[in-house]
Amino acid sequence: MSDLRDREPEDELKRYWQENTIDAPGTRNPALVRELSSRVTQFDRKIFWRNSSEYAAGLVVLIWSGFMAYRGNRPAIGTVLGVTFVMAYLWWQHRKLRQPDPSTNVLVYEKALLERFDSQIRLLSRVRYWYLLPLYIPIVWMAVEWFARQGWRAIFFLAIVTAAFVFVGWLNEKLAVGMLKEASAKVRAMIKEQEGDGNESAVL
Repeated sequence: MSDLRDREPEDELKRYWQENTIDAPGTRNPALVRELSSRVTQFDRKIFWRNSSEYAAGLVVLIWSGFMAYRGNRPAIGTVLGVTFVMAYLWWQHRKLRQPDPSTNVLVYEKALLERFDSQIRLLSRVRYWYLLPLYIPIVWMAVEWFARQGWRAIFFLAIVTAAFVFVGWLNEKLAVGMLKEASAKVRAMIKEQEGDGNESAVL
């Protein structure tokens, strides 16, 4: 009886430690949930402000291009269509972005955060197709019409804009995607380390 009484506090402490630090499948690790929840919130905030700036810039271009199209500028029609497509595509890609339920478990937060990284990597990896190309076509159209009046200026204008578009493509597809992959790898390593610590605690 004496040995049993001596072991009870230790058993209770061990059980408490396991219940609050181990993240077995389907369980809830409060510390890791808070960390992942914070990262999900920060990620969503960055996406929100980036998209908001894109929408604001797109709206300005739409108003100006719509006015120019009304005055008979045909390439401006292409700009209106291109900007509309970009804004709609950006909205479509983030239309289902929702915060996980705060009462849920670690696995849901892990999935939500990693899916956000993967989604942005896919989005930026294809930026030349859904972002740059729809905006570049009306610029080429404009340069072609301008070439009939001022050939060399039109060529120079197209060369400068093309270089700018190539640079934007590189920033997104190489630099930004590389940074996202690195951040995603760090999160995966953090999750693996936390889970490893939990498993070690289970053995103690």
